[in-house]
Amino acid sequence: MSLSGFLKKNSHLVTALGVLVAVTAYTTGLPHRPVGTVISFLFLTMSVLVFLELLRRFPAAEGSVVLVVFENLLALAVLALVAYWLLHMAEFLPYLVPVFVFMCLASLFSYIIKSLDLFNRVFRTSSRSRGGLRFIVWLILICGMLFVSHRASVVAGPHVQRTLHWLYAQLLSDSTAEQTSAEAPVPQGRGDEGHDEE
Repeated sequence: MSLSGFLKKNSHLVTALGVLVAVTAYTTGLPHRPVGTVISFLFLTMSVLVFLELLRRFPAAEGSVVLVVFENLLALAVLALVAYWLLHMAEFLPYLVPVFVFMCLASLFSYIIKSLDLFNRVFRTSSRSRGGLRFIVWLILICGMLFVSHRASVVAGPHVQRTLHWLYAQLLSDSTAEQTSAEAPVPQGRGDEGHDEE
């Protein structure tokens, strides 16, 4: 498969990935940084999900050289985007603990309820009836997940913050040490000193 054929076949995913990455970059600069960080994290997560779906559609054995290069460059670009986002938003990452826990719980509960058809089985109803009851059950689940997410952030938030600060300090110290060693003057030998004196 050629690169043009792959892009034509998966143009909707490529377009969605580009839009989500653009919104991720835009929301990182919102005036209210904690809120902007949460919104940017959500769009970054959606970008990674779209990328994984796109990565699954690359041919395993019959792809041109250009398509293979494009696949590797796309993977490298997404990984670089995630790494840059984590470094750029390091100080606000503790705010994301409840968001991450809520996102995992909501996805898990939604998958279980839909795959097992729990609501219709428990309340003996069809898929399009009892809209008010569905809203009440949904609201109760949302409140419960928000409470669990808040408690998880209270417990795990300080540990996550300490770990992130340690990683950021290690990266910063390594980059500072490399910059200092690169800018350090080269000492002159004794022969050069003697030659200067003469």
